[in-house]
Amino acid sequence: MRKINTMKLLSRSVIVAILCLVMTLSCGSEKSLQKIIDTIPSKHLENYSFDENSSIRERLNSSDQMILDYIRDMDMNPYYLFYDLSEPEISMIDDYFKLLPPYFQKVLKERLIGIYFIENFYSSGLTDFVLSEEGKIYTILFLNPEILGSSISELFTSKDMSCFMRDNDGLSLEINISDDYSGLLYILVHEAAHIVDYVDRKTPYVHNVMKDLGCIREENAPFTEQFWDSYDIPADFLLISYNEKLNFYTQNADKKIPPNDMLSVYQEFQSTPFASLYSYSNWAEDFADYITLYYLTHYLGMNYRIGIFDNGKTLFDYEPFANRTVSDRFYKLDDILN
Repeated sequence: MRKINTMKLLSRSVIVAILCLVMTLSCGSEKSLQKIIDTIPSKHLENYSFDENSSIRERLNSSDQMILDYIRDMDMNPYYLFYDLSEPEISMIDDYFKLLPPYFQKVLKERLIGIYFIENFYSSGLTDFVLSEEGKIYTILFLNPEILGSSISELFTSKDMSCFMRDNDGLSLEINISDDYSGLLYILVHEAAHIVDYVDRKTPYVHNVMKDLGCIREENAPFTEQFWDSYDIPADFLLISYNEKLNFYTQNADKKIPPNDMLSVYQEFQSTPFASLYSYSNWAEDFADYITLYYLTHYLGMNYRIGIFDNGKTLFDYEPFANRTVSDRFYKLDDILN
């Protein structure tokens, strides 16, 4: 497996591409935001040749200049290029899509327009929204080809390690899920969960931008209502000492947690109903990571464990779904997987 560049694979799953434009709005009104969206060709379904009966292979696109211009502008990176997938890679993608939960496959068949692998992409995966003339939500998916050569365990470990300084050579974090499957599978299930959230609104809204557009869940969301005070603020009883210091993928060393505090971070996390440390990002990531990890473990038979070691000595060993506080949340979501 190829080693992951953790500074490159930012897991911005639902940092919606329009976000940078929202920051320029003086009033933040739904009307003003809609006007900006109207000027972006990639935000409009009519600018795609979408056939919901097309295969996943047919949705792997590496020639749409509109999309390439869009993602380059969004990330201010003119060096992005489409990645040419090999036939074995295409076969793996096709096989992994068939491993998705049946309902996820149904939603993606109806609402996923295209999949774009971007070389040098400053993210591991990004789901973005597209609107029909009637305001119906569709999606496009950007992926970093580096995930094809990393295992799920490598990808997940790198994500959590990005919160910590790396100045203690003896201390190590290992998150074991699977070395037999590419990190692509984790990213596909996770991003598919976001797409389901966009369509079915399993959380109150996937991102603040959707709230500004009026795309919100009117009734309470059972999965989040007890655990989140707002989009990215957990309920008071879930706040941990390091809550504001969990800065995933930051390049600013001053914002990273000292490695000697790693054990304390995970000991506090162990008492929460969250399935992953990354769930603390916001309720959309909480939903996506929970349903992804539950599916990988309970449906595909993987074993998810978090371990901390000091020169080979085990300091911490935790299996989140063996914790009833974590596993009991699934009853609020079982309609998705069953």
